[in-house]
Amino acid sequence: MITKFKIKKAIYLLVMCILLSIMVTGCNQQETTGRTIDEVDLDLSALGPVMSFAVIQNITMAPEEHLETTIRVTGEYFRFFSPDVEDYVHFIFIYDEGGCCVQGFEIRMKEGWTDLEEFPDVGEYIEVVGVYSSSEENERRTFYLEVYKDDFTVITD
Repeated sequence: MITKFKIKKAIYLLVMCILLSIMVTGCNQQETTGRTIDEVDLDLSALGPVMSFAVIQNITMAPEEHLETTIRVTGEYFRFFSPDVEDYVHFIFIYDEGGCCVQGFEIRMKEGWTDLEEFPDVGEYIEVVGVYSSSEENERRTFYLEVYKDDFTVITD
């Protein structure tokens, strides 16, 4: 015999399944910085600080496995002048949940950047979409995110 309780329970489960499916499929249609999530292989901006930190740690431990991966990441912008390359070196830093430990990526600009005034101030919050790449420099392999100007956004919230 079907009771009112079983009918209510079935309706509740059906509604929850429908809402969950709407939430999951709705995320694939977001657009940011001129790209859709479908074009990004790894979206760290959608993760919390603990997971983002862990994924970046994984990438740095096995960087060759992630080459040519398109990554979206949100974090704090930093730069310093390097006498070795006689230019500024740019980074995006992601802090763990406690704010005490930091991971991040070097950012190299692909094209469209002309001078330092175009960059944000150190400490500003940014989002970048870039391709994880590498190069040989001074007999050392360096890994970085290669970013176009259109895929570099200062977050003003």
